[in-house]
Amino acid sequence: MYTPPALLGTIALIVGLALLGLEALTAMNLPDPLPPPKPHPEYGWMRANPAPTLELPMGEGPVASAWPNYWSMLHWNQVVNGYSGLLPPSYFPLRERMRAFPDAATVRLLQGIGVTTVVVHEEMPPGERARLEAAAATFPQLTLALPGPDAVYTLVADPWMWRLAGAVPPGADVDLPAANADPLAFGLLLAILQREGHTVYGSGQLDYYAFQPAPSPRCYTVLPSGIDPTSFGYPGATVVLHEPEMTLYRRAGCE
Repeated sequence: MYTPPALLGTIALIVGLALLGLEALTAMNLPDPLPPPKPHPEYGWMRANPAPTLELPMGEGPVASAWPNYWSMLHWNQVVNGYSGLLPPSYFPLRERMRAFPDAATVRLLQGIGVTTVVVHEEMPPGERARLEAAAATFPQLTLALPGPDAVYTLVADPWMWRLAGAVPPGADVDLPAANADPLAFGLLLAILQREGHTVYGSGQLDYYAFQPAPSPRCYTVLPSGIDPTSFGYPGATVVLHEPEMTLYRRAGCE
């Protein structure tokens, strides 16, 4: 079969370029292969034991704080550290409070919002890690479930904030007039109440969020335990549910 000289020249050029490319490729210093990904036994444990989780240390900024969201794809548990696009007003106050974990206040706060798993990552500074481990050993509510650089603790369930929210009749408004006594705790309770479909009022400021005062006394109010509801405009209120930290009252005259 006759092949035109021009076509022969084109084929020769293509073959020559291919050979040159192959020679250049073999001479090239290719980068070393990436190391295998770090194993995450803590996330395997979480996947097998799904529960609301806090991961420590909490990030120091919006970018670092987003990593728990990314890693949650390995277990799909609810994480207190999680947020989507907008940092909730409770995030940074919670991060500051959790620097003291575990103490009586932080343990009760985590129990209140329903957390039963706490992961302590190796990124925690050694001095803080030693302090946390020593303190955790003094709390019977905490059990070391997975030792290691990324350790997992389980926390005895006691979701007292959810119990308070569950004691409010469906659709009823709730007033938090003493929220400024502990803006973080009342802010977390507010989020739970709103999630359960309640309109919530209050007094105080949590980061960038300002509680909206009630236009008038509501049928239900939550106050720090031990405070007289009369001083907040609820004389004669009856106790619906008492928890050591907070008490739910029904206003006099409400059914």
